[in-house]
Amino acid sequence: MDGPPVSVCPACNEPYWDPEMSHCPHDGTRLEAGGEAGPATRVDLVVGQRYRLLGKIGEGGMGSVFVAEHALSLRRVAMKIIKPELESSKIARQRFLRECHTLERIDSPHVVEVLEAGESPANEIYLVMELLEGRTLGERIQAEGPLPMWEACEIAAQVASALQAAHEVGIVHRDMKPDNVFLCDDGTVRVIDFGIARLLDGQTVEGAGRKLTADGTIVGTPAYISPEQAAGKPVDPRSDLYSLGVVLFEALTGEPPFWDDHPVMLMGLHLKATPPALRDRRSDLPYPPALEALVAGLLQKKPEERPSAARDVEAALRALNLGEHARPSQHGPTTVMSRPPVGMRGPMLVWIALAIGVFLFFGIVAIGLIWLLG
Repeated sequence: MDGPPVSVCPACNEPYWDPEMSHCPHDGTRLEAGGEAGPATRVDLVVGQRYRLLGKIGEGGMGSVFVAEHALSLRRVAMKIIKPELESSKIARQRFLRECHTLERIDSPHVVEVLEAGESPANEIYLVMELLEGRTLGERIQAEGPLPMWEACEIAAQVASALQAAHEVGIVHRDMKPDNVFLCDDGTVRVIDFGIARLLDGQTVEGAGRKLTADGTIVGTPAYISPEQAAGKPVDPRSDLYSLGVVLFEALTGEPPFWDDHPVMLMGLHLKATPPALRDRRSDLPYPPALEALVAGLLQKKPEERPSAARDVEAALRALNLGEHARPSQHGPTTVMSRPPVGMRGPMLVWIALAIGVFLFFGIVAIGLIWLLG
């Protein structure tokens, strides 16, 4: 058939040219618009028929994310494809490729794993990653509110570990926020979306020898942006630590330290306003002084007044030693009773039985004497 398909099934990836057809005859899924940018025809060109799209699961600033299945191994993966409207933009394509190369450089169990990346003969860029099962921290907070103290600190510690791995190879994330922290169903945490990450020397990750973002350009999410980012100044790893402090603050209290409906005003708060203390937002919880001091340190306006490295933040969080059973509540820390060792349980039961027997014996004797004397 001549020309691109009129519509495409997002479930089975089948293209259709009949303009009257509204639903897929194979699975009943409502069809999506096709055309040159249709996701089904695009992915076939990108991966050379090795992957089959199973459905769209998300959308980022640079590309759309799909669940895909490998034709031979049947392994399910996440596939990110550059948005059709950005394909003609040289800068957008370079940034998308930069994310691919960025993720390949970072060696951490807390950063999403890249399986394949490249550019097809049709000039379409793709990124194949491990498929994560779970939800983002942002979705968790929106659905349930603030997290238990121990869990918020555990998540932040794993994020700090991921940031340390990125910083060690000279990469600053620049967009740390709850939506970029993925909580896997197995309890582990992954940092995702390195789409605007930058090398510390300002070069592109692929070493193209020039910057993709000019000095003075503001990138990031206003609610989580560091003061130096908001001012358009150069950033270093301590910028990510400020953003991590905002994320931790929100995970603990249910809301970020600063908010304004206008992005410019919000960035101004990060630049000038004094951040609130944890207890100012949640006076019902007995935050450990060390945790309050850590969050306050992360939210310092001057980078030199924050912790110097992500590894120090992780160490400080681990040193709190909250643990799942030390979760504070409105009534103070929970006390967990410990069971006696197995070897002690037998003798203990014997002594309890003897005590009960002695009590019953003397009780019966006393009742008998009262009856005789009465």
